[in-house]
Amino acid sequence: MVFSYRKDEEPFRIFEIDIDPAAGKMIPGSLRQLTFGGEAEAEALACQFGGAKRRFHDMDPCYLPNGKIIFASTRTQGIVFCSPGASVTTLHVMDADGKNLRRLSESPVSETAPSMMEDGRVLYTRWEYVDKGLGNGQALWTVRPDGSGVDHFYKNNTIWPAGMSSARGIPGSRKIVTIGGGHHFTAVGTVVLVDARRSRRTAEAMTCLTPELGYPPLYGYPKTRFGTFMDPYPFSEKLFLVSHKLGVKREGGSGYGIYALDSWGNRAEIYRDPKLSCFQATPLRPRPTPTELASLADIKEQTSLADVPEEAKQATLFIQDIYQGMTGIERGRVKYVRVTGALQWPWSENGISWRIGIHADPHRKRIYGIAKVHEDGSCYFKAPANKNLFFQALDENYMVLQHMSTFVNLMPGERRSCVGCHELRRNAPGIAGARPLAMNYPVQPLVPQPGDKGVRMVHYEADVQPALDKHCVGCHSGENAKGRLDLSGVATTRYNRSYENIINRGLVNYRDCMGGRAGFRSVPPLTHGSHRSKLVDRIRKAPCKSNLTQEEFIKIVTWIDVNVPYYGTYHGKRDPKHKDAPDFRPVPLAGK
Repeated sequence: MVFSYRKDEEPFRIFEIDIDPAAGKMIPGSLRQLTFGGEAEAEALACQFGGAKRRFHDMDPCYLPNGKIIFASTRTQGIVFCSPGASVTTLHVMDADGKNLRRLSESPVSETAPSMMEDGRVLYTRWEYVDKGLGNGQALWTVRPDGSGVDHFYKNNTIWPAGMSSARGIPGSRKIVTIGGGHHFTAVGTVVLVDARRSRRTAEAMTCLTPELGYPPLYGYPKTRFGTFMDPYPFSEKLFLVSHKLGVKREGGSGYGIYALDSWGNRAEIYRDPKLSCFQATPLRPRPTPTELASLADIKEQTSLADVPEEAKQATLFIQDIYQGMTGIERGRVKYVRVTGALQWPWSENGISWRIGIHADPHRKRIYGIAKVHEDGSCYFKAPANKNLFFQALDENYMVLQHMSTFVNLMPGERRSCVGCHELRRNAPGIAGARPLAMNYPVQPLVPQPGDKGVRMVHYEADVQPALDKHCVGCHSGENAKGRLDLSGVATTRYNRSYENIINRGLVNYRDCMGGRAGFRSVPPLTHGSHRSKLVDRIRKAPCKSNLTQEEFIKIVTWIDVNVPYYGTYHGKRDPKHKDAPDFRPVPLAGK
């Protein structure tokens, strides 16, 4: 049996014990610790930045069919942007003895609660904050045990329940059972059956087994006389073990006990400790080994992706017809695919605030480059592996027509494809018609946009303000600014004057990321971005067009289309009183 445990104030670590199945007891002397480390890194960071120590915590271990163990850990060293004192957990894998530990992603948002499905995939919860707001976004995802094949499983477009966690596949069934919880208490709530064959995006897939609780709201779960549930373990579609806490003013104890629950909502107490809550009931019995899936990646036995040669840190992507799913976009209009990425807030960056922009996504954005889309809508290109990638369909002016609404992670050597843009995953490629044009050419490397020299961060003061200083502040600055619009670069408390005026005057269209809101709907092309922005309409006409170069124009529309961030780094001081300090609002390095 593998489990996570901490003693006193020590970090959580992964342990394993041997069980005598006949006696149902631990074999004396068999306890062993599998994960270690992190103390030196914590000391170094604490000394460097004068902050609290951040230590590695290892949690939620799960056996894989190949004998390895997958688990969630803070070893990726990322900060939870809405709670800077907390750390992001991402999926890691290690050998049965704890050796060859390797992280599977650098997700900027937390990945938790992995469990095995019978078909060999790992089911887990992934938080969805990027470009969507701060709530209702803990959805279910799947991944192969080697980190390849990351795929959305269920929930991204539903906001009640706010989150899902502790999901498990049901033996002999295509359904799964999970807990529908709140944003802050994802693992606590109501018991839900999900049949993702019916829908990945709507409530049609859900059957609530404890309907008296309903679905929890965004920030927490109200105290009711019906109690709450955790940790469902399925025997079948009809019978489950659960942890259950009785409701307010109910007799029988205030903690969680172990219960049997059936699909009609009936429940019976099996065990309750008078002093301690009981969680994660698991029967000690043989069970079939899940299917062992072949790797889609080329990672061999490196202990870390840092050991992979640079030339091998690539994945290959193929789009059959980008116009599939892009309602209203005429053929021939899409010229390029832009590959962008969202970056973590790492432990090593000591920003005083997580706010990267006003109402916009708090994660830094990176431009990796563009690839050509052929006349038939096909595209075949390389993209960086182990990054958090978005793809954007661009017109001839490098303006976004459609934006991928959630990021995807790829492993080195992985090959992925899609039918089109925002098509349903169940759609199969067409079998009629000519060979896609992109397949008649070698796979494309990403190339920089005009004006870029390579991979770069998006940073307002470096990308947009220089063009405003050169072409706009002559009319739009000072007490008599034309249109009462000041576009000067004077530093404000958090940003600068032009940025705040552009955002607050509604001159750009962006995806609102306010706390408590959830923008999870798949929207039609041209819903957001530069094509819908008054600022872009103005700078494309005289007199504002003036001598604006193509490169300057592209940087402005790119900034809008990656959701108007201000900072490209968390480093440095931001308050104007520190404007003479050497680290006052530094320009980010291209690759960091």
